Amino acid sequence: MQSLIIGFFATAGAAGADFGMNNRNRRDIVLGGLTGITLAIIVAGGLPILSVAGHIAKTGSTDFDYRAAIASVGSLAPIMFFLFAAASVAPTCFCTFIASNSFGTMLPKIPRGFSTLVGVTVGAILAVTGVAKNLIWFFQIVGASFGPICGAMAADYLLAGRKWSGPRQGINWAGYAAWAVGFAVGILDRIPGVPTALLKADRPAVLFSFIVGFVVYILLAGLRPPVIELKEQATGA
Repeated sequence: MQSLIIGFFATAGAAGADFGMNNRNRRDIVLGGLTGITLAIIVAGGLPILSVAGHIAKTGSTDFDYRAAIASVGSLAPIMFFLFAAASVAPTCFCTFIASNSFGTMLPKIPRGFSTLVGVTVGAILAVTGVAKNLIWFFQIVGASFGPICGAMAADYLLAGRKWSGPRQGINWAGYAAWAVGFAVGILDRIPGVPTALLKADRPAVLFSFIVGFVVYILLAGLRPPVIELKEQATGA
């Protein structure tokens, strides 16, 4: 459960820091987080729980599958399933945008249209094959990936005097190293030959991946490329 929670919020936090830069001020970021993350969790998580609880109370069933609760409404079930499918279009498009934006930042020479199509194709394959349905495994990998990313972001924030340091010129090897070491810590239980005592100590692994990413980034802060001054960047544009 800890892996699911940390994995989800690490992803939301990293993405929020990305598109939060386009907001006017801190208040907009807080309101966006409350409505886009907190309220969405309550609606998307709370309503299905209430639906399943009502289904179990009404029918006496022991099936906790949300699909069973929807199917029990009778002739309206096909319409509801269709609406759920239609509702998934918006988050799918948003995820595609985030993926293309990330690829465009890291690999600017690759056309965004191509990277977007690659992201859509990979996502479709994961959905069709049922791999994306394995949420526990998925969020363990996501948590192990984004935990050290958030740790490196937090370290850079503190090193810059509790503010965004700005865009950097070139590759930030400190960030890559922090991610690699933190990711290894996050998936330690999947690496063969690791002592059992170490695996027991590495719990919750995704939390330790954040801590390791934070520490490694600070230790390798000297490898960071220089910051590009925004004024100079605007003048050059």
